[in-house]
Amino acid sequence: MNRFVITLTLFLSNISGQEVFFEKEDWADVTDPANWDPITESVAITRGDYQPLYNPLTEDGYDYTGEYYGDPSPEGTLWAPMPTAEASPEDYVAFVDAVDYCPPCVVEDDIILSLWILE
Repeated sequence: MNRFVITLTLFLSNISGQEVFFEKEDWADVTDPANWDPITESVAITRGDYQPLYNPLTEDGYDYTGEYYGDPSPEGTLWAPMPTAEASPEDYVAFVDAVDYCPPCVVEDDIILSLWILE
């Protein structure tokens, strides 16, 4: 079993404080919008079968350097490796930096990430 193939589960709190739940099962069709978490008109979150999160509205797959799509994946987002109430603007970085280049570690260690949508 490949330990990097995991069910993606996101719990987000939106501005009104409502929790938002999203889950993408292993091997689900990433081209199907039903397997995306639409956050705004320009940002949605999903993942492929083996790589971390990306924005399917602007990217065809994960890009950790930003070489192919402009910004590191998921494009249009910044992340802080702490609860939102503790984060300041300078704490928000690319996803790969927020997880210290180890996305599976976030899942295994149950780390809290805060999301900032860039629009």
